[in-house]
Amino acid sequence: MHIEDLAVPSINMVRWGAPKRWLFVTPEQENVRAFEKKCRETFRWRTHARRPQRVAPHCSQFVRHANLLVTTEALRDWGIDSSETICREGELVVTLPGTYHQVVNMGENLAEAVNVMWGNCGEVASTYTCCSRDRCGHTGGISLEDLTPEVFRQKASETPHKLA
Repeated sequence: MHIEDLAVPSINMVRWGAPKRWLFVTPEQENVRAFEKKCRETFRWRTHARRPQRVAPHCSQFVRHANLLVTTEALRDWGIDSSETICREGELVVTLPGTYHQVVNMGENLAEAVNVMWGNCGEVASTYTCCSRDRCGHTGGISLEDLTPEVFRQKASETPHKLA
């Protein structure tokens, strides 16, 4: 379960193959806060999958770091509003800004996903707290500064590209 970097929307398409099962926590603020609170209470001692340290429950990316797959039954028991959908070959799923979601592949497929920033999404992104190693021990891979054309070009020029 996670939200996209900077809490921006995403567009997701299954190009071919098996469907994907999507589970969403409805993005109303009270519902999101209740979900995060329940995750903090329930998974506060969960260790990160790749590191032996504990997940820091004060981190803004606590749910992402915990690598959670949450069942619809758990969400229902917690009183969290959610929805599910199946995305089949050739179909799109769009996540709204700040929407917690998880995806389970129902078999082999090829899918494409892109994060987008439209309309007032910048307002959501500006309130997003990026994670950092200093804050909780995990590295958050992106910040608002990374999205400026100058920084993007600089990082792209520093990254070696290999053709296979």
